[in-house]
Amino acid sequence: MTIYLADLIFSMLMTLLCSTMRVEMFDEDPFEAARRQGKTPIIAYWHDQLFVGTYFLRGRGLVGLASQSFDGEYIARIGQRFGYGIVRGSSSRGGRSALVQLARVLNKGIPVTLTVDGPRGPRHIAKAGAISLAQKTGNPIIPMTGRIKRYYSL
Repeated sequence: MTIYLADLIFSMLMTLLCSTMRVEMFDEDPFEAARRQGKTPIIAYWHDQLFVGTYFLRGRGLVGLASQSFDGEYIARIGQRFGYGIVRGSSSRGGRSALVQLARVLNKGIPVTLTVDGPRGPRHIAKAGAISLAQKTGNPIIPMTGRIKRYYSL
């Protein structure tokens, strides 16, 4: 019950906060660019951009990766509320199995998204998971990042 209430409240807060953002893309839609080439994108972003990335990519039918940890359960449930399919695994637990599952998803033409640096760090140092997935499937990695110009910090 605690997990249910926590993910409900957190997803509502995410929606409230993120709905105040204005998003500008500085390149063409990566989904369309990949599809024109007959490819399915692997969307990769930093762990500290998970909050905004999850909201921005919501409702697109993506499959995301969440760790098998207790904290990963929160992330998985919030992701599901925003329309994501979820594969469970991380570099420290279930990573190989998760990559196999993500490769199957990509082969079905469903885009995937994952953070390339883990919560344990090092921060902004990409691990090999996305690269392995791209090599295995032949699909492109589309890097995504964001910048907030004006904000309040607690």
